[in-house]
Amino acid sequence: MISQEEIHKILAEALRMTQEGGDVSHRYSPSLSLMGTDGILDSLDTMLFLDNIDDLLTKKMGKSVAVAMDSAFEHEDNPYQTMQSLAEYLVSVLNGDDG
Repeated sequence: MISQEEIHKILAEALRMTQEGGDVSHRYSPSLSLMGTDGILDSLDTMLFLDNIDDLLTKKMGKSVAVAMDSAFEHEDNPYQTMQSLAEYLVSVLNGDDG
């Protein structure tokens, strides 16, 4: 079982990797908005961020994990809105609690 704390560490590292070499840097916070009008990621950065999460989860768990799942967009509340909502979604999926 993976915990939210472990996922938040992975998300923070993925954000750092995504912002590496960029002009803007955002400090990690569970309330940090990812998408929407207050979101910190454009479409290219979103794909890079999700790819970085996938790579980090693969290293940690020893297997490939698809972070950008179509089923995520079927949720009433988009799990990609904030770091917290993404962490909750990933914990649920990784622990087999999703749908």
